[in-house]
Amino acid sequence: MKYNNYLYIITYLFIFAICGILHGQPIIHSHNDYFQKLPLYTALSSGANSIEIDIIYKNGSLVVAHDLTDLPTAKTIDQLYFIPLIEMSKNPKVSLEDVQLMIDIKNEPQEVLVELVKMVDDLPLLKQLLLSNKLKPLVISGSKPSSYLGWPDYIQFDHQSLDNLEQVPMDKVAFFSFSFRNFSKFNGKGKLIAEDEAKLKRAIEKVHSLNKKIRFWASPDTKTTWYTLYNLGADYINTDKPWECNAYVKALPTNIVSRDKTQIGNLSNVYQNEKIKTPSQNIILMIGDGNGLGHITAAYTSKFGNINLAKSKHVGLIHTNSYDDLTTDSAAGGSALACGQKTNNRHIGVDPKGQKMNNIFEKLPKKYTKVILTTDEVTGATPSAFYAHVKERDDTKTIVKDLINSDINLIVGGGKQHFNDVQPPQNVVMNSKIPTNFTNGNVNIVALENVNLPYKNQGRGEFLSESFSQITQQLSNTKKPFFFMVENSHIDASGHHNSAKDAITEVLDFDKCVGLAIEYVQKNPNTTLIVLADHETGGITLPHGNENQMEFSFSTDDHTFLPVPVFAWGMNASIFQGMYQNTDIYHKILNILNLKN
Repeated sequence: MKYNNYLYIITYLFIFAICGILHGQPIIHSHNDYFQKLPLYTALSSGANSIEIDIIYKNGSLVVAHDLTDLPTAKTIDQLYFIPLIEMSKNPKVSLEDVQLMIDIKNEPQEVLVELVKMVDDLPLLKQLLLSNKLKPLVISGSKPSSYLGWPDYIQFDHQSLDNLEQVPMDKVAFFSFSFRNFSKFNGKGKLIAEDEAKLKRAIEKVHSLNKKIRFWASPDTKTTWYTLYNLGADYINTDKPWECNAYVKALPTNIVSRDKTQIGNLSNVYQNEKIKTPSQNIILMIGDGNGLGHITAAYTSKFGNINLAKSKHVGLIHTNSYDDLTTDSAAGGSALACGQKTNNRHIGVDPKGQKMNNIFEKLPKKYTKVILTTDEVTGATPSAFYAHVKERDDTKTIVKDLINSDINLIVGGGKQHFNDVQPPQNVVMNSKIPTNFTNGNVNIVALENVNLPYKNQGRGEFLSESFSQITQQLSNTKKPFFFMVENSHIDASGHHNSAKDAITEVLDFDKCVGLAIEYVQKNPNTTLIVLADHETGGITLPHGNENQMEFSFSTDDHTFLPVPVFAWGMNASIFQGMYQNTDIYHKILNILNLKN
């Protein structure tokens, strides 16, 4: 009785789901569906009509399993899928016409198919569904027999090559499938590089020219990937999160709003110098990577307004889009701040054509002391925008080469492993801690961890504030002008991980360091302090709260193109008010230093 009631509820969830599926949207493919707590039912009730089932042939049975280690507890395909579908079909309100089972054969394809045909013959109601097109043909993937021919009409195949197509019986091909990794190393964050996007488009267009559908497996399972595949025109989206994926894709047509192209050219990215009375001597530029208005509001609310960022009288907003996308990554975002020009995502210190752009450190006179402090690796995208010139942010070897050939006085962060096989010139010194004299003309590198530093909640301690104090003490003693860039990269990381506790902890840790910077400016009024973000991460909103708590809501695990706040203190701080492009930060800084753009 309990089983029948449960099946009744699931069936009506399924009816509700299929009634809401929009015509023409990609098919949601429930990857390795049998790993769901409720195989088949989860997929169908969520609106995922394509269902992947791994099969192992063992002692005459078709067992649903990925490998032999799963066999002791595994069930057979008829138990998990065929019989439940037969029961559903008895309900006149249920239509299974769009439901497709993809059977991924892990061994003995000939034996599996023979046994599969026999099983269908032994289940006449299932066979009737298949032959009457009330259930889509069974699609065979993974290991396949030597020929597609000779099998019943309800058996079709997942073809995985675009070669020698004249020899392929197209009526037996249900769709084409390819590993996403054959086209791109994209990790599901940011934007595909142009070359990878072009390769994917060519494959999609080729398959569509054959009047077939295309599926990419091994694709990152993120909203950004779903959006990307949707816009590219892929017919299937692989996911282990069918409810979330279907809801997201289903809403895209109504959530996407067109841009007014008649306004192209009205927004000028050419900065006009503003008049200043007295040039600034020192710059402290603090970047809360990913630190958007939602993050700051949460920190403000958690401390009942008692945060250092709230003390600024000079506040602005910057737009962060990259050259090739509305949403920037840290490479293009950092380059815009450091070089004053928009560039493609993944590019560091080079323009969209790959040509070198001079960064602000390279524009400074030799008398300036140049310092970078980050919780990221010293070769991370944001810090390297101030010294490196590469087309690919993951080109760490070139980034290291650019660092050791720069004239940076001190850089502190993680990434120790990247220097293990490097033999630096004599003027490059690898340090285990901040040296007592980093203004001696050497390039001082302090790489404390093999990767980035830990989260504050995982033991980083007071690294940021203590390092800031040590560095500014030396800068005060030298009396030389300086440019000091400080980054907390973990605000961004917590947004990617959708961790509310880490996000607020990292913002408050950053804000504590901001407080020290404000104190420095008060004692050294010839200094300008600029605090901003390179972009927002997580799409944070704060829908509910009371005197005891507040709710975080993440709309994505990636960056967004929401504008981010700019806060400024000290000499010429008012120049940073208003709304403008991120590239203007570079030009405004040069202006207040009385240096030519």
